Amino acid sequence: MGLIDLGPVFPVEDKSMKRAYFLTSEFKFDAAHRLSNYQGKCKRIHGHTYKVIITIQSSKLNNWGAVMDFGDLKKIFKNHIDLKYDHKTILWAQDKKNQALGKVMGRDWITWMDSNPTAENMARDIWEDLIPVFKQRDLKGVKLISVTIYETATNAATYREDWCQKK
Repeated sequence: MGLIDLGPVFPVEDKSMKRAYFLTSEFKFDAAHRLSNYQGKCKRIHGHTYKVIITIQSSKLNNWGAVMDFGDLKKIFKNHIDLKYDHKTILWAQDKKNQALGKVMGRDWITWMDSNPTAENMARDIWEDLIPVFKQRDLKGVKLISVTIYETATNAATYREDWCQKK
């Protein structure tokens, strides 16, 4: 029985394939939250050290060979995410108990969300905060790929929009 010729051992370069560089950076902040309409112990105010992982993508590198400076990504996080969440109590604005807490605690202690502050909703909220920043900074060709937020070392939620698009 003879061998079958399967063609070249190394694949021929496919010009239609697009190249991409992915940059991932990790950040942390401490915050409390309360889950509304929930019957477990998380219905009470409790805190986490949240870990946020942001992934961006570009098909090109800048003039010094990077998607962007990690320091610039850190500044974006500090100025737009850390200021909003760090050492705050994150509450759903539509919950009457939370509204009462807001009167007692004061505005500078609370970050109000339009949805229950689950990890899933917080990942989407951070995504929505970052999208205009990337557009405003005119980061040509740099696209936000995903936001992952860990509530604990073993429990995380990821938000990304491109998975939802129809082809």
